[in-house]
Formats: sequence, structure tokens, C-alpha cells
Amino acid sequence: MAAMMNPSPLFSSGQELASLAVSSDVLRRSWNAISELRNQIHGRDDPTSPLTVRVNHQVFQDASLGTIIAFVTTADCTGNHLRELGTELVSYQEFSATLSSEFDFIDDKVNSSFHFHKAAVDLFVSVKDDVSSITHQFESSRPVIITGHSLGGSVASLFTLWLLDSMSARMYRNSTLCITFGSPLLGDNGFQEAISEYPRWNSSFLHVVYDKDPILFFVMSDQNDDTLRSNSELCSYRPFGTTLICSESGYSCFEDTESVLELMKTIVLLNSAANQNPGHCWPEFVDYGGILERLCWKMVCKGISKLPDSLSNPLQAGIVLQLDEIGIEKMQDGKNTSCLVTKIVERAVSIPQHKRNGFLPNKILMEMKVHITHLEWYMKGIVDQVGYYDRYKTIRSRSRDEAKSKLEIIQHHKILNLNWERIVREAENMLQKEGANFQGRWLYAGTNYRRIVEPLDIAEYYSKGKRDYLTQGRSEHYRVLEQWWKDDLPVQIADTKRSRASTLTEDSCFWAHVEEAIILCKLLKNGQNSRDVEDSFRKELIKFEEYVMDLVNNYSVSYQIFWPGSTFMQWWREYCKIVGDTYNSPLSDFMKHHYHKYA
Repeated sequence: MAAMMNPSPLFSSGQELASLAVSSDVLRRSWNAISELRNQIHGRDDPTSPLTVRVNHQVFQDASLGTIIAFVTTADCTGNHLRELGTELVSYQEFSATLSSEFDFIDDKVNSSFHFHKAAVDLFVSVKDDVSSITHQFESSRPVIITGHSLGGSVASLFTLWLLDSMSARMYRNSTLCITFGSPLLGDNGFQEAISEYPRWNSSFLHVVYDKDPILFFVMSDQNDDTLRSNSELCSYRPFGTTLICSESGYSCFEDTESVLELMKTIVLLNSAANQNPGHCWPEFVDYGGILERLCWKMVCKGISKLPDSLSNPLQAGIVLQLDEIGIEKMQDGKNTSCLVTKIVERAVSIPQHKRNGFLPNKILMEMKVHITHLEWYMKGIVDQVGYYDRYKTIRSRSRDEAKSKLEIIQHHKILNLNWERIVREAENMLQKEGANFQGRWLYAGTNYRRIVEPLDIAEYYSKGKRDYLTQGRSEHYRVLEQWWKDDLPVQIADTKRSRASTLTEDSCFWAHVEEAIILCKLLKNGQNSRDVEDSFRKELIKFEEYVMDLVNNYSVSYQIFWPGSTFMQWWREYCKIVGDTYNSPLSDFMKHHYHKYA
């Protein structure tokens, strides 16, 4: 597993990412869509209307960016919802039941024990029928941007998750971006963990927050007495995606959950100390457009000369500049921020590198190829006319001279399994839908791995006296890899042609079928079963014969299975004793003509 380790980050890129976002047109145009929608509904609010229908949405076609979908809640709707429902949570199961199971974006295998902000859920449920019908306005070749302000941003986030999950949105997954402005945190720790398992989904969200926005105080404070919530209470909510924190001084991006929470808590404390705490006096509209315009005029490169000489670590220096950008240094009036910097640096170092860099770098493929190569050499070794399956099956009982090579092969086997289990799990999350498949060389590498390594799992399983590998012992990641291969017909055909010239048997579960056939022969030989049971055993053995002949006729079986020391030939000899010399079948004819000397 040491080969899978990655180096710690050398620097922080939060400012560069934030500068790219602020200097681009995407934030300004997204906010313009929100402002235009708000202007259209301004003055049409009916104070007597139910709160659950007080969210508006509209689709805009932007010539430069693509499709923009904006969500806006009226000021009184936002205030009333947050006052009445506060930080109340609703479970994912309750949410799914409300939507009649239309919102099942997280598979139970990943995590379904999480909660959403109830106020956001109520608003999304009120408009789901309308918004689910607007996907026909999208153009498959253009990006889709979903945006919203305050609780409208929460609705935008839920709609984005629904869009990413829906089958009709398959073509938009690589070009879907959700941008929220001053939006409350949407879900709890379980929700954040579930989303983080889907790297492309997590990277599809950018949350813009102004340090004076009262929504920050709402997120961090107790709704009864306006005091800052304790750390245990803070654990209820977690951010996800990327958070862009803005201040009058500047801006910076943060991705780590704990760091964002720590920064929000610090900002609220500093605002309270400076008597800038807005409490729950919800303004009609926080002008993020004006904030963005002022930030665009800020110089991109600044602050380097302000760094203390003691900061020799580039990562630490970068985080200090980030805190200076969002005004924390100025708000603390020169007080030491080393504790906060240290916490964020520690979090940055502890985050797994593969989470930061995205999914499946080519380096991992090369590392797995090294381990596969060792097993391929093992496969080509011939000892007493015994193939690699049977050699591995008895690997722990072989001579002491082979001890070193035995341990190495076992180690390669275990490392491959551990890493491919993780690779498949992350692939499922990245590709969103169960049954989606790898592309190109990843699919071939996974198939090659399955055909080489799964027989070793089977050998280990039956060497322990177990039964029913297919239903009781097979790892789920093998099933997923096999299904992906079957779902991709062009790759399947090409791969079949490759296997005809190799020593690999196409069905990675072939030896499990052989082992079960041997067990059936032993049960028949005992003669302790009823006539009906024995007839069923014979029928199963005939099916196995047909299965083997299909593989032979399709050139899909390795020649090693016919070596005299193989488990297959052991089965064949036992089977011939049961059926007798006069027995005829396609397999018996084939064996008589080609392998009679081994019988």
C-alpha cells in the first residue's frame, strides 16, 4: 500500500481559484439572472400566501455561458421560513418519501443516514413538479448553470443534485455548475460525507458567502438567544463543494469542511465583538452584485510583502494570505492568528491526496500494472504440469524453498484486491449511476485484473473447505467489473479476441464452477442421497459439461485447465467413474480426441 501514498500539499491554491472565479463572467452573469428574476417578482408578493410556494425560478439563455436557471425566494419568505423552522433538519428517508422516491441520488451502499435543512426541503418540494419539466429547455452541447440567493440557493443545490442524478441529465454531468450566494448550509455531516464520495458532484458546487451576510450568523448561532452554537451543535451542519468567502478586503476559496466551519465561526465571533452582528434582521436583499464589482477592482497580486519572515512553509504562507484576503487579520486588529492557521494547515495535510486531485490518476493504473505483471509471470510458471490456479490453491503447503516467492505472490494478490475494491467504489461514485462503466483502458485493466486475480480468491476460498462461492464468497467489486464489461459490447468483443491468444479463461468464476462440480461428484459417490436428489445432481453436472463446451467452442478457456495436475482434470476423472465408459456427450468426445491420455 505504500505505493498508493501521495505527498502532502506544498502550497494553498485558494486565492488563485478565487481570483479565477471572481475575474470570470460566470459569477456576475449568475447574479444578474437572480437580480432580473427578483425584479420581475418584486411587488407581487402576497403576505397571505402559503410559505411553501414562495420560491420563484426562471430559465435564461445566455449567449456566452449557456443555460442559467435562477431560484429566488422573497425576503419575507426567507425570514419567515428561517424564523419558524430555524435549523430544523429532515431525514433523507422523509425527503425521499415526500418526493415519491424521485430523489434517490445516494445509493444505500454509500450512505443514506443524513439530513437536510427542512426549510430548504419544504421550498424544493413546493416547486419540484414545475422545475422537473424544464430540462427540455437545455441544449446538450452547452453548460447548465443553476444559481440562487439565500434559501433560493438551497433550492438550487437540491435541484442540481436532482439534475445530476436524473437519467435525462446524463449528457450534462460534465458541464453542470451550481452557484449559490448567501445560502444556508444544506445538510448535516452524513450528507457532506455522502456527497464527498461523488467527486464530480462535489466539484459542481460553488457557494459564495459575504462575511457580513446575516446568513452566517443564522448558521452559526442558536435561534433562541442569538448566541454562538457550541461545537457539538455545530456538528449538525456541514458545508460541501467549494466555498468562496468574500470581504471588503478580498476573497479566497476553501474546500475542506472543517476549515470552512472554523472560518465561519471566527468571522461571526469577530463581527459580534466589533458590534457588527446583524442578528436576525434579515435585509431584503444582500447586494452580491455590488460586492463582486468591488472585488473585481482589487489587485490580483498583493500582500506578499506583509508575510512575516518566519513563514518559510509555502502552504502556511498561502493560508495566511487567504485569511488576510477575507479580512480576518484586519478584524483581529493585529492579534495572532497562528492557532487558526495551524488548524487549517493540519487539515490540508490530512486530506487524502486522491480526494484533492480527483479520480483515478494514471499513476495508479501504472502501479497496479506492476502488481499484475508479477502475477502474469507467476501464471506462466509450470511446475509438475500444474497451472497457476492449483499452484496458488496449495501455495501454503508447498516447499520451504518457495517461501519467499509465495509471500510475494500473496502480497501482490492482496494489494491488487484492496486497491481495485477502492477503485471500483470510487468509480461508482464518480459515474453516479450503478451500471455505468469505465472507459477504454480502465475497463480493459479492470477486466484483466478480474480474470487474473479472482481465480486466486476462489482457490483461497475452496482451500478452506467452503462452498457456494458465487453466492456466499464473491466480492461485490468483481460483480460490478463484470457487469461493466458486459454493458460495453465493443470493448467486450475486442477483449474476447485478446483472450483467445492468452492464457486467461474468459469467465473469472470458471474455477468456482469446477469446484462445485467436484463437490457434486463426491455427493453422488457417497450414495447417501435420495433418487430425486441424485437426479438433480446429475442434471447440474450435465449443465456444467455444456458450460465447459461453450467456453471451448468460443476459445474462451485457458489450455492450462487440461493439464493433468489441474482441478478440472481431477473432476473429469471422477466424473468418468460416475458416468461409465459408454457415456457419450460433446465434452466426452472432445476429451477422448484431445486429452484421452490425461483421463
